[in-house]
Amino acid sequence: MDSTTPTPSPSSSTAVLPASIIVPCYDEVRLIGPLLATLRGACDRLGLDLVVSDGGSTDGTIALARQYAHRVVVHTGPERQTIAAGRNAGADAALGRVVVFFNADVTLPADLDAFL
Repeated sequence: MDSTTPTPSPSSSTAVLPASIIVPCYDEVRLIGPLLATLRGACDRLGLDLVVSDGGSTDGTIALARQYAHRVVVHTGPERQTIAAGRNAGADAALGRVVVFFNADVTLPADLDAFL
């Protein structure tokens, strides 16, 4: 079971965008802030969608994700969510024709806009 929380987006929630960036995570508050800030800036510049799929974090990751992502999907089931299920939940919430997955601990390329 997952719940989705929207945050302000420059695009309509019914629009189909070129791509969605999905970041699955679980208790990543120490790593995810700078990543999401960078990805949100790139998504806003390029007209892309940013979705965080959280596995039920208890360390503040969800609140931080809500500051940056267009949508945050939170796993609320009693069992621990697998990374595959987290990726799928994020993809289900995506508005892009193409989905791109980044782990929370990834190092982004210097020219992120060109990469995306």
